[in-house]
Amino acid sequence: MISKLQKKVPVIKDIIERSNYKVLSKLELERVVSEINDIWGLKSISRNDIKKFIVKQNFLKEDYIESEGSDSFEIYYLPDSNIDFFDIASSRSRLSYFSHYSAIYIHNLTLQIPKQIYLTLERKKIELNSNYLEQHSIDRVFSKPPRITSNKRNYKNFDINFINGQYQNLIGITRFRDQYAVSDMERTLIDISVRPFYSGGVTQVLEAFANAKDRLDTDKLYQYYSHMNYTYPYHQVIGFYLEKAGYSEKSYLKFLELNRSNLKFYLTYNILHKEYSKKWNLYYPKGL
Repeated sequence: MISKLQKKVPVIKDIIERSNYKVLSKLELERVVSEINDIWGLKSISRNDIKKFIVKQNFLKEDYIESEGSDSFEIYYLPDSNIDFFDIASSRSRLSYFSHYSAIYIHNLTLQIPKQIYLTLERKKIELNSNYLEQHSIDRVFSKPPRITSNKRNYKNFDINFINGQYQNLIGITRFRDQYAVSDMERTLIDISVRPFYSGGVTQVLEAFANAKDRLDTDKLYQYYSHMNYTYPYHQVIGFYLEKAGYSEKSYLKFLELNRSNLKFYLTYNILHKEYSKKWNLYYPKGL
């Protein structure tokens, strides 16, 4: 068995190196093994023996993404490949895109190296939001801590968080390193305004808006938001950040002019010490 595999080493290595990704999931490795198994002369060798040979010969290095309460997630990568936490994280879900704090980092809107990686998978079904908002229900929801994802994995010194996102028709999702996806700058700023707790908090969100000032297309920002499916008036939040970060009135006027009721909204959840912006009908943390 070993001698047959040894004779085919150049072909086996070529198959492995043709992969689209630097880091392979268990399922992706199985596809590689299937292709090797189809080579003439190797069809009689079990898939498990082929896999063991690949790992033993160090053609691929086996590693694990840890998970609390369930089995670890196997990954495989070329030993001499230059991989980072984006390559590792993406192996967990190819249909997801890097979002929130991860996207802030990718777009150079923070100097902080993130310990939390965020991947979002949008739900496919359109959810029609026809809820009638009342002040007491808004107050009740935003007086509590937010619900956060429990779908989390760990690899060495960082966590990989998976978010089951609301359907938004992948507005503003673009390519990253050719083979991965990420929210573009405008979509990122909307997402972090809506979910600041996945983005380092409201201070970090404000900093991201400030750092984006010379590159942000506020017309595109407004266009994206206008086509997104939100129940709550997050345009008040976005407009507030734009003004607070020093953008011109022209940049945020469209958000200010959006039809809205007199309902008061919140910059984030569970604010202990609040200030109020009459202009934006918005409560925000004191001192921001």
